[in-house]
Amino acid sequence: MRMRMPVVAAALVLTAPVFAARDARGEAEIVRARYLMGTRLELTIVADLPEAADAAAEQVFRIIAEQEAILSNWRTDSPVSRFNRALRSEQRKLARTKLLEPVLEAAASCVSATAGDFSPLIEPLSRIWEIRSGGADPGPIAIRRARRRSSPRALQRLVAGRRARRIELDTGGFGKGYALDLALRSLHATTGVQTVVANFGGQIAVWPEDQALAASVADPLHRERAVAALAVNGGSVATSGGIERLIKAHGEGWTTIINPRTGWPVEPWGTVTAWADNATLADCYSTAAFAAGPVDAPIYARKHPEAGFIIVRATPNGYDIQRFGKLAE
Repeated sequence: MRMRMPVVAAALVLTAPVFAARDARGEAEIVRARYLMGTRLELTIVADLPEAADAAAEQVFRIIAEQEAILSNWRTDSPVSRFNRALRSEQRKLARTKLLEPVLEAAASCVSATAGDFSPLIEPLSRIWEIRSGGADPGPIAIRRARRRSSPRALQRLVAGRRARRIELDTGGFGKGYALDLALRSLHATTGVQTVVANFGGQIAVWPEDQALAASVADPLHRERAVAALAVNGGSVATSGGIERLIKAHGEGWTTIINPRTGWPVEPWGTVTAWADNATLADCYSTAAFAAGPVDAPIYARKHPEAGFIIVRATPNGYDIQRFGKLAE
């Protein structure tokens, strides 16, 4: 997921306070925020003591900052960038390192869960379309070659320890959710922390896993307004897409999300909010469903009842909103 439209949790419509407050039960509630992975991460934490809440916030921030340094496609010195430059034989070795093995396994799990509709190997396509610098006009041969190199099958072979071609990993579609999962799971080893709600640039996740999650889906144009609401227990919600034209290619405007099956960027048509039982999968489901396009996104959502989807499609008369799976109610 390259661009997020806000999914604003009702409990997170706050500015980060400097001091902790006490709720009616005598517990400390704090809100802390930091800029990480190109966006704002805001944490609302309830703990027995303010010190425990502050320590938990710092732990989450530290782990996500560490993952940002590992996952970045922007930094040439990151492990992911070094992996992408490596020869095939070297990639097999790097895939078994402590830093990259869990990243590749998480990426492969997204491929399996989405039946290949999500590909974390779209770096060749991102490069020819110049996604990070405003767009370009690649020809059909270049698109076809990059699309073949973006097939996720090689990743699954590599993770399984089988012979695979050289690959290039793009972490933009799952990295934020993956980092958030690692950080929140680390809280199991802490004491004195009751609940955590994380708003990571519009992706919401909660800890512990059975905590209630209530959120609203923003109007794609007027982000301060809500067009739908959701309430589930646990997991994470993420939103992909938009109706803004962020890059220009072949004389038209496009979003920065690429459909790996066609090799083309996706037209701006609305947003997809997805729920899954972890943030990594929520990231991948929302990206894959939006990339399917306005006609096929509902079909895709019906194929994945284990997840939940709210599809907001822009029409000349406003928005057409459809709900599926765990978010059907």
